Amino acid sequence: MSNEKGSRNKASRARSPFSVMKVLRTLRAKKGYIIACAIGLSFFANNSHSQTPSYPIGPGDILQVSTYAGGEKQEDFTAEVSHAGTMPSPLIGTIEVAGLTPFEVAAKMTERLARDFFVNPQVLVSVKEYGRKIYVLGEVKKPGAFSIQEGLTTLNACILAGGFTEYAWPRKVKVSRMENGKQKIIEINLVKVQEGKQEDLVLQTGDRIYVPQRWF
Repeated sequence: MSNEKGSRNKASRARSPFSVMKVLRTLRAKKGYIIACAIGLSFFANNSHSQTPSYPIGPGDILQVSTYAGGEKQEDFTAEVSHAGTMPSPLIGTIEVAGLTPFEVAAKMTERLARDFFVNPQVLVSVKEYGRKIYVLGEVKKPGAFSIQEGLTTLNACILAGGFTEYAWPRKVKVSRMENGKQKIIEINLVKVQEGKQEDLVLQTGDRIYVPQRWF
């Protein structure tokens, strides 16, 4: 009986208004932290999506390749895609990979290895490092060049650059993009993006993001 009574008292305390109010106050105090975590989770969701087979491989990308056969790992290497769109492989030699997805490269290598080297090989290909760049400039904490990843947006690129400084004006962010040899300026309000009132812009290779300084 004493144990049962003690359990009821603990449950009662857990549901007491005081406990609930304490939790609410804690959540309010950590509101900024929670928002930051939500933004970070959004970025990592996009980042993990970049490893899906739909990413088209291009010059400068570094690929991680693992080959299995006979129940054992036969090869494990990294290779950089050349400007010509090719990749070296220890057994196969030079392979053309530009424009292919990691899944398609794996299928291509599997066919070659099965024909000349192994019985029922399995090849895993992933992008270890992205060679194509975007640039984040202006009022961010760590301006510079960053590898573009599939699905990378303007807001997430600013997070990669350390977030905004205290002088930033995220309502007037500009993205400079080259289209058909001409410069195109796209203005985006990242405050509205954070509030879910405006769609974020998915970046392309070579895009330059400029976060201006506020004047008030």
